[in-house]
Amino acid sequence: MISFLLPPVLGALAGALASIVYNWWRTDKEYRALILSFSAEFISQFELCVMYFGHSMETYVSFSTLFSFTDASAFSKLASVSRDPEVPAAIIELKANYFQIQPHIEEASKYALEASRASEEPERRKRMTDAAFLAQRVAMTFFLSELAETESLTALLLNNAQRVSPGPVAWDLNSRFSKAKKQIKKLRS
Repeated sequence: MISFLLPPVLGALAGALASIVYNWWRTDKEYRALILSFSAEFISQFELCVMYFGHSMETYVSFSTLFSFTDASAFSKLASVSRDPEVPAAIIELKANYFQIQPHIEEASKYALEASRASEEPERRKRMTDAAFLAQRVAMTFFLSELAETESLTALLLNNAQRVSPGPVAWDLNSRFSKAKKQIKKLRS
């Protein structure tokens, strides 16, 4: 009788083991893609803020703005598959930091565009240019006040990305982040 039950029990155990391995593989693959996606977004935003800071040092206002290509559903997926609770917390902090900066960058860009359109009206052009510089200074004040935290949280994400996906994408992100950190350090000195 035991020999009669043994094949179905072994088959069920093999099926359960295969399901566990498949779910682990799929979760790991999903985490890898999501951590790289969030890392790429934050590296791009960091590079743009460094560029804006350089522009503000040269008294120039950029027409570009910060962007976000990950949404709440991507974050909830990442939070559900992440094994490290520091990663979702770091993403929330970075999103909050860039969320403070974004409206001021957009405002500076809007005023700069208005100033460029007001070439026939020198008084309005000056008013819009001054407003653009002020908005950009406010954005850079937020960026610089949170710079150390932003750098450490971005480094945490990059370390996780390199750990789960060592390869050219993570290396490129790390290289871009290192260059941007050197550039901001040079600009601040």
